Amino acid sequence: MPSSHYPSQSQPIFATTPSALLSETIEILSRSREFRTELLASVKPAAANFFSVLQPLIDHENSSLCRLKVLTLFATVSEDEKIREASRAAEKLILEADTEALMDEGIAKLVAVVFHGCQQGKEDLDPQAQYLLQRRHGEFLRNGLGIQDKKERTRYVELMSELQSVLSLARKSLSGGAEDGIWFARDDLVGVSPVILESMTSQLDKGKVDDELFCTFRKGHYVPVMRQCTKASSRKKLYSAKENRFSENVGRLERILSLRDQIAKLLGFNNHAELKMEEKMSDSVENIVEQLHEWTQQLQPVAHSEIQRMLELKRTLFDSTKSLEACGSDNSEKLYFWDWSFYSFLLKKYEYSVDTSKISEYFEVIHTVESMLLIFDELFGIRFEKIEGSIWQKDVICHAVWSKRTPTHESHFLGYLYLDLFAREGKYEGAHHAMIQPSYTDGNGIRHYAADALICSILKAVEGPTLLMMNEVRTIFHELGHCIHFLVSKARYGLYPSRDFIEIPSIVLENWIWIPEVLKRLGRHYSYLGQGLNAFWKLRTGGQIDAEERLSDTLIGDLVRTKSVNMAHDMLTQLHLAIFDLSIHTSPAPTDKVTEKMDVTMLWNSLKREVIGVEGDDEAPGIGQAGFPHIFRKYDAGYFAYPLSRVWAMDIFSTAFMSDPMNPTVGQRYRQLVLEPGAGVSEAETLKQFLGREPNSQAYFAELLQSSEGK
Repeated sequence: MPSSHYPSQSQPIFATTPSALLSETIEILSRSREFRTELLASVKPAAANFFSVLQPLIDHENSSLCRLKVLTLFATVSEDEKIREASRAAEKLILEADTEALMDEGIAKLVAVVFHGCQQGKEDLDPQAQYLLQRRHGEFLRNGLGIQDKKERTRYVELMSELQSVLSLARKSLSGGAEDGIWFARDDLVGVSPVILESMTSQLDKGKVDDELFCTFRKGHYVPVMRQCTKASSRKKLYSAKENRFSENVGRLERILSLRDQIAKLLGFNNHAELKMEEKMSDSVENIVEQLHEWTQQLQPVAHSEIQRMLELKRTLFDSTKSLEACGSDNSEKLYFWDWSFYSFLLKKYEYSVDTSKISEYFEVIHTVESMLLIFDELFGIRFEKIEGSIWQKDVICHAVWSKRTPTHESHFLGYLYLDLFAREGKYEGAHHAMIQPSYTDGNGIRHYAADALICSILKAVEGPTLLMMNEVRTIFHELGHCIHFLVSKARYGLYPSRDFIEIPSIVLENWIWIPEVLKRLGRHYSYLGQGLNAFWKLRTGGQIDAEERLSDTLIGDLVRTKSVNMAHDMLTQLHLAIFDLSIHTSPAPTDKVTEKMDVTMLWNSLKREVIGVEGDDEAPGIGQAGFPHIFRKYDAGYFAYPLSRVWAMDIFSTAFMSDPMNPTVGQRYRQLVLEPGAGVSEAETLKQFLGREPNSQAYFAELLQSSEGK
């Protein structure tokens, strides 16, 4: 895009203070209450129609979101603890205001008049307007206005208020745990890369005599230690510590489940999962549960073979070293959760000739992300132009995003993409996409453009390059996929996609990291990325070795072959989370009566062992559910979207892209039919239109079968 082209919309402003943040939130919410009052005064039920009720409502909501999303972003990214606290307080105020708005009987009646009038043929609305009307009418019914009894309605408001308070506390714990970890003697981390050890805080740095290192639970520490540490006792110690975090959330989760169950029953649903399914693309809880269990049964025989393969490797290691350090004090006939990453790492190294630490030298973070953006440019006709402007932290990078002129698209501005890649104190530790501003077209026909962020917590190297592991490359591709989805959306009303649809486009894009041509372009040895990094490489190698600039074809071939290694295990891990999530939201909720109380911790651990088939710690099984973020962050009764989306995504990739992944014509068609509609129409119809049929699991299980036979 020529530099003479200027964005059609200014950037969001991120400068604020704790008091200003809360004041602005309160002011926006106050204006929303005034707006609803004025709307009720100006529109009588007899005159209610889509353009007098729904259009001004959605315009006002989207306009408010353009600031509220910025103000709540700070809860997970701000360096200032007081701003994070203010942002969390703002989140609570917004949730309470949302509940209040959805309990506004006058507005609900106006929407109901429009809804029933449309059903009777009084208005001829286009599909996007019909979809908005249907969703908004359903939201009112699912949020208390279907409750006729006033006492029960009051009870509903009280339960919702308590629920939001408990959820806010749980989320605060999760965000505050980003810097948690445990100390290890350096000798207990044998086998871990020196680069990783150098990134850990040392007791020596604090003036103490003991040479101990602090291993955080962030992926940049946790994953390499679990993969590389040759001491099983250290891996077990780290795994157990991570599984026993956030003990305060155990009781909170039980209370949350009770509140959700009570609310669902007040609204006329059998359970919380049934209530949440009303917002999904999928049709029923029963069908999803049946599908998850069916896939589990299909995957477990393959997973059993994977486990036996890992056990063979464990026995071989034990027999060759006669060492209990790697295998643990237990015998070599059992495979434990803290064994999995270690032996999977060895499997890829010895049987596939893949040394992941060497491969990471080709994936310096900034170069890799910039190369990904060039892939999106070629495939979808999207250009990213780095610009200066308002940001919330000095390392954040901003791009203006443009649609290029193609046979199917005109050149025009799309919005802003922010990259916040590095870990820091107080920042939420997981990688995710954040919508900062929605894209929508208001009632005057004016287009408002998106602002989206890729948020990661990659440990920045103390010196030298910050390198990515392959799982981090995949995660970034995935989360960028969400950003692209929102940026190119042409949906008129800025609605958020269904939870069981939104993951599909991102998981489709994960397939590109296994394409040889793409790996060749993404991977470039860091020693070729500047004089400083070249000098660092020379220092590390003694100046004796020049690395190959690009990944060799042989190494790429070996790497691609690892795509399906332990594929069944990986899916079963997700199925465990999905089945647990639906189980706790369909079973009788915890109560004060001991005989009726569901033991959530026992359910977590029993399902984990039953579904995944790997051994745990019988003496200290863990409270992993307390740190399961999705059930506290709007994916409650919705985690099934991940395994479901993985299967449907494989169908899409196999059908459309497998034969020619970088074909821009196919990429443009995918953008036009899947990404651009956004949440403007039925997502189930979107998939059906693109595929020419209903999605199915054949492609996924065909790849699984092929990978298991090829072992």
